[in-house]
Amino acid sequence: PATVRDVTVSNNGRMDFLSVSWRAAEGDVDSYSVTLRDQERTIHTLTVSKFSTECVFKSLVSGRLYNISISTCSGEYENYTVVQERTQPSTVLNPTATHMARDDHLKVYWWHAAGDFDYYHVSIKHNNIFHQNKTVPKTQNECVFSGLVPGRLYTVIVSTWSGKYESSVSTHGRTLPAGVWNLTLADSGTEDLLVTWVSAPGDVDHYEVQLLFNDMKVFPPITLTSSTNRYMLSSLTPGRLYKIVVSTFSGPNLSVQFIKGRTGTSHCCTLKNFFFTVVILQSLKGCAIFKYISVPSKVKNIHISNAGQSSSLRVNWTPGQGDVDRYAVSLSQMSSQAEEKSVPKHVNEIIFQGLLPGQQYMITVTSISGSLINNSTATGRTGKVTLILITIMSMNADPNASFSLSTWILKSPTIKSLSAASTNSDIKSAHSLIKSVWCPGGLYTVANQGNLISQFMIPLSLNIYISKFRQINITQSSVALLLISSAVPSSVTALQVENQHSTSCLLVSWQAGQGVYDSYRLQLLDDRGTLVSNSSQTAEASQHDFRQLTPGKKYRVVMQTISGGISSEDVMTEGRTSPATVNNLSIISNTTTSLSFNWDLPDGEFDGFDVFLYARDKSLHDQKTGMVNMQDCSFQNLQPGTLYKVVVLTRSGDQTNDTSIWARTVPAAVTFLRADSRTSSESLWLSWEQDRGEVSSYTLLIYNPDGTQQAEQSLGPESRSYTFQRLVSGRLYQAVVLTHSGDLTNMANTTGRTDPRPPVSFSFGEITNTSLEITWSSPENTDYDDFDLQWSPRDHLSVFNPYHSPRSGNRILKGMYPGRQYNISLRTVSGAGTNNPTYSSQVHRSIRTKPERVQSLHCRPQNSTAISCFWSPPEADFDSYTIECLRKDSQRMVYSQRTVKENTVYLIKDLEPHKQYIVSVKVISDSMTSEAVMENVVTMIDRPPLPSIRIDENTVKVTKSTIFFQFNCSWFSDINGAVKHFTIIITESADSENQQPYQHHPLPSYLDYRSNSSVKAYQTSYFLSHCDESQNTVQEFEIHLGSGMERLGGRCDQKTSTDASQHQAIFCDGQLKPKTAYRLSVRAFTKLFDEKHQEFLSPLYTDTYLSKPIMTDAEPLSGVIEGVSAGLFLIATMVGLIVLLICRRKVHKMSAQEPVVRMSLRRERQPSGTHVIVRGPISITNFESHLAKLRADSNYLLSEEYEDLKDVGRNQLQDAALLPENRGKNRYNNILPYDSTRVKLSYVDDDSCSDYINASYIPGNNFRREYIATQGPLPGTKDDFWKMVWEQNVHNIVMVTQCVEKGRVKCDHYWPFDQESLYYGDLVVQMQSESVLPEWTIREFKICNEEQLSYSRVVRQFHYTVWPDHGVPEITQSLIQFVRTVRDYINRTPFSGATVVHCSAGVGRTGTFIALDRVLQQLDTRDAVDIYSVVFDLRLHRTHMVQTECQYSYLYQCVRDVLRARKLRSEQENLLYPIYENVHPDYHRGECAVNVCVMSMSVQSCQIYLKYN
Repeated sequence: PATVRDVTVSNNGRMDFLSVSWRAAEGDVDSYSVTLRDQERTIHTLTVSKFSTECVFKSLVSGRLYNISISTCSGEYENYTVVQERTQPSTVLNPTATHMARDDHLKVYWWHAAGDFDYYHVSIKHNNIFHQNKTVPKTQNECVFSGLVPGRLYTVIVSTWSGKYESSVSTHGRTLPAGVWNLTLADSGTEDLLVTWVSAPGDVDHYEVQLLFNDMKVFPPITLTSSTNRYMLSSLTPGRLYKIVVSTFSGPNLSVQFIKGRTGTSHCCTLKNFFFTVVILQSLKGCAIFKYISVPSKVKNIHISNAGQSSSLRVNWTPGQGDVDRYAVSLSQMSSQAEEKSVPKHVNEIIFQGLLPGQQYMITVTSISGSLINNSTATGRTGKVTLILITIMSMNADPNASFSLSTWILKSPTIKSLSAASTNSDIKSAHSLIKSVWCPGGLYTVANQGNLISQFMIPLSLNIYISKFRQINITQSSVALLLISSAVPSSVTALQVENQHSTSCLLVSWQAGQGVYDSYRLQLLDDRGTLVSNSSQTAEASQHDFRQLTPGKKYRVVMQTISGGISSEDVMTEGRTSPATVNNLSIISNTTTSLSFNWDLPDGEFDGFDVFLYARDKSLHDQKTGMVNMQDCSFQNLQPGTLYKVVVLTRSGDQTNDTSIWARTVPAAVTFLRADSRTSSESLWLSWEQDRGEVSSYTLLIYNPDGTQQAEQSLGPESRSYTFQRLVSGRLYQAVVLTHSGDLTNMANTTGRTDPRPPVSFSFGEITNTSLEITWSSPENTDYDDFDLQWSPRDHLSVFNPYHSPRSGNRILKGMYPGRQYNISLRTVSGAGTNNPTYSSQVHRSIRTKPERVQSLHCRPQNSTAISCFWSPPEADFDSYTIECLRKDSQRMVYSQRTVKENTVYLIKDLEPHKQYIVSVKVISDSMTSEAVMENVVTMIDRPPLPSIRIDENTVKVTKSTIFFQFNCSWFSDINGAVKHFTIIITESADSENQQPYQHHPLPSYLDYRSNSSVKAYQTSYFLSHCDESQNTVQEFEIHLGSGMERLGGRCDQKTSTDASQHQAIFCDGQLKPKTAYRLSVRAFTKLFDEKHQEFLSPLYTDTYLSKPIMTDAEPLSGVIEGVSAGLFLIATMVGLIVLLICRRKVHKMSAQEPVVRMSLRRERQPSGTHVIVRGPISITNFESHLAKLRADSNYLLSEEYEDLKDVGRNQLQDAALLPENRGKNRYNNILPYDSTRVKLSYVDDDSCSDYINASYIPGNNFRREYIATQGPLPGTKDDFWKMVWEQNVHNIVMVTQCVEKGRVKCDHYWPFDQESLYYGDLVVQMQSESVLPEWTIREFKICNEEQLSYSRVVRQFHYTVWPDHGVPEITQSLIQFVRTVRDYINRTPFSGATVVHCSAGVGRTGTFIALDRVLQQLDTRDAVDIYSVVFDLRLHRTHMVQTECQYSYLYQCVRDVLRARKLRSEQENLLYPIYENVHPDYHRGECAVNVCVMSMSVQSCQIYLKYN
């Protein structure tokens, strides 16, 4: 035969599937054989009908290269074509990409793919641009990519390659972001730190700045945009060491850098310390630490006072901000340090003692924090020595009297000594004078040249008070009143200083005091006490202007009144020049919500800045305060597009000065900008939302893909949408919306694509059951990239592009579900593979695929006129089946019918017997029809039709012992099968009634007829007809009956002595009786012997009607001869009787009441001893006597008969059961199925042993595989058990064991405990009902395949619960009723498969149940029963069937009890009172003896009887 052509093998993108299709071979072929091989090992072989050109293989290994051989078979010749193809490789599992804590590496690893493959290919891409790829051997499962961009999110694709096929899976991985570069503390003040950096390389989402003190967060983290590179940390504590951490974020990953800094004035660190810090921390990723040495803040308001003392100074101060460890206060004079004291940080006052009077000292207060210091200096003077005049005046003396005045210079306020002498008297005279006028308690007046100054009493404590209430302690010896020698001028009043908003001038003004003045002396001191300027003014002046001063500086003005060279006490006040405004105030950046400014620091001195932000309506929007080093400021959360005024106020003490600038925020870009085609192919609709803030107008721009401008449109601020017309279909445009506010503009852009035009000329090409070709024409004047093909239902289909161009107008859909209605839609795609594709309107069409063929079609003759077919439903959506039947010889259609989809079993009736038919089953899905699956089947042979012709008595030739007649093949029609054999039936009868011979087979032989006068009918031997071998249908047969004709068995006297000892039925042709009426019939057989020439149990035959009586001729001699003959006959009869009596004694009362002995054609061995019995069918009427003989002598013959069955079938092979892989599937090592009869499961994958289960086909009375005998499932074989039930179309399961008996597990519980579904392999089993009866339980299960949940089957389980292992039930009635109940259910499901029967081993109780079922059927249809032959037949198919002699005897007891009940029923006049038989086993000598107890009739016994009858 020719080879097939155009072989196509496809995996359809699946990992366990290969579909094979080809073009039919030319010429005549019988079938195709498709073989799948893995190298040299054959995996599957499929035989495909010649009408089919495709097949599929499933459950394959992914990525494996298979050899597919397609052989064309024609007769004994074959020709083949070999191709190779791979399954799709599997994808890897759990691919993972990790950055390995490095900013330029990604490590990719995965679990190995299953199945076969060649290598891995790993690629990495970003924004659909591939950057690197690697080929990885299949033994490895990881690789590393380097040289990547820090912080970038990559897509990693891991592909498994097998040949030309690949399967890919992707994951994402992000490199670690890089840390910022050159992290630097750019500036530091007492309360702020400015940190700057260079942006981190790579992709950065944002920065985060954290401020830490002692590793504790000071503020919440501050998030900054990726474009920020500096940040000012303010409101800090002076002198404190902070850590500033700058983190770089990219996705969930971050890198950290930090810096340490202390607030205060920065000092440079040594190179050694810097290097040491870097070395210590170089192991930290991206981190550097710089130490900036800064001093604590100075103390403020140093106040120095002598408290009127000339030898001490009191110093106090106000602590500065920040932390200090302690203070150091030093006192110095003339640049030489006199004394230094250490003061704790909580003390702010100290007194220096033992100083010189009237001396000026410099006091320095040093703030110390660690090794850092800061100084503040002031000056102070001790008390002066006063020149005084002592005047003593008594109140009681004459007021006009005067005393001589004495003058002394007091060295100290305590007046310990007087160093100057009096002008008129010496010191001694002065002391005397004081003592002479001393009067305690007297009132004295202190006067100056006659002017009363004060009056005071001299206290007893010798304390004297002067006008200023200054207390002076004097000794008793130097008590005196002190009076200033010359008048001190009074001080000025209302002294004040004003700057008059000047940054370089101070105006000093005052009011004159009382008295007479010569002039004024003014001194201008800075805050450190340094003289800046001095001036003398006339007594008439009241103000003075100091010029060329420092802006913002604080000054002290000291003023004295001069009179006669004597100065008044100092009058002091303070003033401050107005601070200068900042220089070069400008905008450094503006965004939609922020404004940033900077400036140059102003001249002079200042304390800080206040920055105010005012809205256009002059309302204050925000303000910020900064220290002296503040040079920039930013305002956040502003309104976009809004005009603001920024005022920078310079502070210096209580003086301020300001400058301002106007600034506008950038207008906000529009939000929710969309460019939508709105299903239009020539226009784009732009829409947006206005963000907060002010907008002046909008400008809309449209650009082509090449960058050229397509259109422009200006709109007012109230516009929110616009539509551009007359655009190109399917084109991608860039839309830009410019937002204007003042002279600032912001932009938002998006892309939008017009819809393409739909495809045209949409049509379908070739349609198969799994594929569909689709063609169309491309649209005109459209930019497009691809076409989108959609279908519903959404099955997992693969789309094949034969031209490998996305713009081509042809696609092939594969993997479609057979018979399914698909709605196909097609649309044009523009921008395929992008984030914003557009689609044309859809073009719709509907199509239905061809349905799949039915699976596993099996047809078998049900009887001679009917064929039963069953199949597995296809994996397809379909509506019904069409069943057709043709006569193969004439190709004439004899049957055609549609049936519903739920039917998978069908019976074709009214056919002709023994004719070959072709049955085809097609699957119908709407208007689509699958390819036919055909099966050749021959109907059964039936008995020939009853002929209308018979032997004509007028045409025969008769002698005294013979009858000659003729007949031919045409007497019997071969319509029910060819006639194979004939035999002649001879009946001694003178009756002329039109009837057939006794319908039994076989009939007695001539020897039986001759030896037993009660036998009136016998048959001759069988002879071949040769009717089917001759073209002449009128072949004649000449029969010389009674002549010893060889065709009829030959002479009888030659066989009596030789063959009678064989105890078989000997058919021969003996002489007829003279002068006797005989009626003859021809029996024709269509089925008698099998291929081994063994007789069928139920042969098929038909008899002609008996002829009219034919009388043989009389003997030629009469009278004496007749008398002598009669005498001799009597003598012979007596001798025969005597011999018969002797034989009967020898056979121990062998029954003489048995008129006919039925003989088996099977040769049996001769029983030992003197017991002789014939194996074979037992007549119902003689059964009880036959059983009595078997049970005689302690069941001797019964034991002998059972022993004869011991070796039946034992010589058969059991190779499959003995394989090492299958031994664990056997419950018992000695109970194994024969290879020839074992049930085979379908293969799983490539496992050659997966078809094994310990189960055997057992024949029945009706079918060759009517039962399946199997063992009780093991835990590991429950799935196989249910798989067998499913594949063998089983509807009934018989269980005759308990799961646990006497503490031993006999059978695993293989069904669900409740109505919850359980999985057994691929099958789902659910118990739907359970009926518990006293002696058995009936359960119904719903079973379906998980791949075909819509198709289910009901399976019944009959569980007999009172049968002991290796024994029998207590009474026969229970088991008989159970067997008949099961048989009734089986008869209700005529098209089901075999009935599964199991106990524990599947032989003892199982064999007894099957044997009893077959025997009870024999009782219902025949007049004889053959238990021995039934068990014999069972053991030919499975070892040890009916395992014990007790079970074998129990079968006889069941038959006997049924026959007894039937006999008594016929004898009862009232059928309501049958007997109830209770059978109890009685074990004696290891065997089973049965006692039958007949109970009295009762309603209960009648009910039980009716149940099992």
